[in-house]
Amino acid sequence: MAQRGLPPEEIKKHLIRLRNLEYLHEVHRFKIWHLRDENREFRKEIKALKLVVGKQQKTINDVKLQIEELRTMVFGKKNKRSESDDDDIAPLKEKTPRTAESYKRLIPKDAEVSETEPHPLSQCSCGTGIIKKSTAVFYEEDIPMPTKKIVREHIVEKGYCPKCGKWLSAIPLSEVAGLGAIGRAS
Repeated sequence: MAQRGLPPEEIKKHLIRLRNLEYLHEVHRFKIWHLRDENREFRKEIKALKLVVGKQQKTINDVKLQIEELRTMVFGKKNKRSESDDDDIAPLKEKTPRTAESYKRLIPKDAEVSETEPHPLSQCSCGTGIIKKSTAVFYEEDIPMPTKKIVREHIVEKGYCPKCGKWLSAIPLSEVAGLGAIGRAS
């Protein structure tokens, strides 16, 4: 009678192959799960990085605008020349001398002041009370931006200590002068 089916050696080979495939199937299933998790984490990270890049791009655009405004303030606006301007050479204008007041900033109006910071002075570092008190007011302005500018008013008390024989102020006014602040004494 003729033998039906595969010989036992062939069956053994197929069973070994099936066992290997089942093992690889399990291994690859775990790898796929791991890769899915990793893919989800990467997608979350990409979203977070896109937000950061968007904020940085907005900051870069703001800084570029500030630089352009500062260039305009320092160097003035550029005049675009046409070809006809080359033919008409205009004589140079004489410079008008500037007064010392033209180099100072104007004191801002009360409506422009957005913040007020008082700096009180009640006693000297030695513990003695201050006499002959007066106040000095200075303003701190930031660079104008497309948004509303901030003008900070500082009210600094200053006075004389009879024990030490020194004039004192709540904050050092020499440091404030270095910041380019606008001031008035009262």
